[in-house]
Amino acid sequence: MENWTKDLANKWVLDFEDFSDEKKQIVLEYLNDKIPHSEYLSQNKKRKDALGVLEESRKVLSDVKQVFPPCLSKSEIEFKHSDLEGCLIFLTAGGDGERLKQSLIDQGISEEELSGFTKATFPLPDYPNQYGALQVNLMLIAQISKKHSINIPVIVSTGPEGSQTAELIPQIMKENNDFGLKFLKVIQQGERLHLTNESKIVIKETDNGFIAAVNPDETGGPIMSLKNELDLIRKLAVNRVILLQATGLYDPDTIFYIATAAKHHDCLTIGVTRQQFPESDPYGTMLLIEKDQKKQMLILESQVINTQTRQLRHPHNNSFLPYNTGIYAFDVELLQKGDLPNYASPAKEIAPGIPPAPKVGYAATDLPTFANNPGVLTLDPESFAVIKNADSLAHVAKLGQKYGLDKLF
Repeated sequence: MENWTKDLANKWVLDFEDFSDEKKQIVLEYLNDKIPHSEYLSQNKKRKDALGVLEESRKVLSDVKQVFPPCLSKSEIEFKHSDLEGCLIFLTAGGDGERLKQSLIDQGISEEELSGFTKATFPLPDYPNQYGALQVNLMLIAQISKKHSINIPVIVSTGPEGSQTAELIPQIMKENNDFGLKFLKVIQQGERLHLTNESKIVIKETDNGFIAAVNPDETGGPIMSLKNELDLIRKLAVNRVILLQATGLYDPDTIFYIATAAKHHDCLTIGVTRQQFPESDPYGTMLLIEKDQKKQMLILESQVINTQTRQLRHPHNNSFLPYNTGIYAFDVELLQKGDLPNYASPAKEIAPGIPPAPKVGYAATDLPTFANNPGVLTLDPESFAVIKNADSLAHVAKLGQKYGLDKLF
């Protein structure tokens, strides 16, 4: 295994040649301890693969037939509470919540008041015990389990090791005795180096030393971490996973609708029906494509779709294609079909003064591409609400109150 040397660092560490001799030595020791050169090469290859996938995704609609995907609406489903048997609820709570935190600071909340901040656990207005969305969801699942005599295992994914969510969320679980759930586990997602456009590592100096710029494994990171829990999931007699954003609140019936609809598809994506589809629409889009007599479900980002995509209509109700909510249900077997492809996000800031560069990780939106029998469940917008910034807190809290979620305590 090749160690980092000054020559290698000069080539692959941003501005390394400008560091003092003392700093160079400290950074080399850090790299050899935390980020072996082989690991850097592996991540850089994944970055190149991701950029290739990004380039190919822009051509995905060339020479294919675009088809409205198979959709079910809530009105077409008669759910059964027992359909939650064999389901695991997977709550993703790994986001840093930078946008929410900054918007709270902009409203006058001090950094000191935001110590111990995570987006998923930030207190909702007028909710008991200063509970945030994550705690409310755990209380709801515990109540459903008890009321309907269903043992629903729950896994919560946090950010990578050392992140705020990875440190605080397990502590919150312990302090609240797992919220009365029979099985509750916290797992961490992985992280990637956030490399420059020239594939260079960015070293940041902190009060505790030097660290490389990294980012969580994007929206598909939690799913890839869940693959590591397959043996445990089988022992729990789980055959289906329902993935919910821990930063959202839900009409409790929505969970049952998802469980019932998911029985008929190996991957179910949850969407909201569009009544119009302008070019300015920013949301990801479910779409079925056909080529060489093969069909595949895709979730496409707004910059990939074309005029034909925006013009597709549902064959019965004439609605436009549904947009993606980031909620999924999928058979456990889907996790065995291989790893999600490497994904590159639009360019994001690495550090002040450094040109933005794509983050690399995995995308949850690639999950349906593995499915043999994918489908879409469409919800109305009042079925759920997700925290985005300070202004959305009141809306999320109000929706939860509509369904009595503030009375679970």
